[in-house]
Amino acid sequence: MSPAQPLSLNPSMRVEPFDSASLEPMVLCEVPAADRRTSRFAVPRTIWEFASTFDGRTSTADLVSSYCATHPSHTSERLERLVDGFLVARGVLVGDRPVQTKRATRSSYLGLRVALIPSSVVNVIGRGLGVLFRREAVLPALVATIAVQAWFFFGVRPHATLSSKPLTGGDALIVMGLVSFGSLIHELGHATAGVRYGCRKITIGWGVYWYFMVLYTDLSEAWRLTRRQRVVLDVAGVYFQLLYLCAITVWYHETGWRLLLYCILLSDLAIASYVSPFFRLDGYWLVSDSLGIANLRQQAGALMARAVVMIRRPDRRGDAAIGLGLDRRATIALTAYAVASVGFFAWMWFAVLSRFGATLFATYPETLGRLWLAVAHRAGALHIFLAVVDLTWRSMAVVGICLFFYRGGRALLVGARRVVAGLRAPRTDERPIEHERIALGSDHTDTITASLSS
Repeated sequence: MSPAQPLSLNPSMRVEPFDSASLEPMVLCEVPAADRRTSRFAVPRTIWEFASTFDGRTSTADLVSSYCATHPSHTSERLERLVDGFLVARGVLVGDRPVQTKRATRSSYLGLRVALIPSSVVNVIGRGLGVLFRREAVLPALVATIAVQAWFFFGVRPHATLSSKPLTGGDALIVMGLVSFGSLIHELGHATAGVRYGCRKITIGWGVYWYFMVLYTDLSEAWRLTRRQRVVLDVAGVYFQLLYLCAITVWYHETGWRLLLYCILLSDLAIASYVSPFFRLDGYWLVSDSLGIANLRQQAGALMARAVVMIRRPDRRGDAAIGLGLDRRATIALTAYAVASVGFFAWMWFAVLSRFGATLFATYPETLGRLWLAVAHRAGALHIFLAVVDLTWRSMAVVGICLFFYRGGRALLVGARRVVAGLRAPRTDERPIEHERIALGSDHTDTITASLSS
């Protein structure tokens, strides 16, 4: 049961509509968390309406009883669980005595986060570059990017030998620097779109995603935007990076510097990885925001678990549909995404284990030996530096592979537990009041689904 003292809405909480494909209207709640960050989550409007009845004078028992009288489909037990397990724990409801709210969730797949560009600088840059999102600028920019890509892939790439062998250590560092600067431009694209739509707390930083180093943009405020605006945020990074390649192309035409062709090739490969919908990169968020499914991967897992329940328990087929709360179009798209995800990650497991992973582990001692020989024989500083870089990325790859299998195994275990719980649960014709709860991380990232019936 909730605390004895009367509860009231948290006065420091910010609430506004949340644009999603849910059948029931949702609201976005932003609550200052115990770690001085902001905890963001979306709840159905019915839950918000129930929470709004807490005035700081009436007891929880009386409010629950009154709500059940006007909403017979809900039981007092479930409402009390909602108050204790979510509304109080999340800081939506507060009393006279301080209540320790849960820490804001943080992306577990992005480690070693280091902020590089503060929001004050991002706001200035974003306002200056916002002109690139005007209608009169977008069309010429798109025409230029298409022309550059066509020139490279049909005019230059078939006749140019762009293998890694001709690159010396110094040339490789130059190419890496040019590509990395393009990645910074990519993040500025996301940030500029956010500033254009009113976000003011955007920061750009550095972190480690799986086993490789990345730049990231903190887009916490993106959840306040409409789905259309979030889609623009998702494609803005690639848009800016393609404009950067236009500038690189002009540079190449003026100088004929061959290393610039490597920059274009590697940047295009990076863009291809960004648009993948299976990793939490631009493509994932583009699918998520365009469909209006904020917790895309978790919803896909829940859908597959319900499919198993429907097969094993025909009497539970009606219950299996309860919990998603999505419209027909989003449900069909989510089904397709779930099936494609299973195939993709099954292939990833096979490829990582049988090819890249096996070779990496087999050659790791040799990499250590090369570094040792370079240091022992007092090789040049450049040779030692390159050996250190080689060992560093291979070490990060080893850690990343271990994390990949750990997280994959954990996801399978969670899915198995969900299926078992669904098979054992008694049949019910009552739709839970909290049919969907989405916990939004500090970035435009992690989401969690839960229901009162679980």
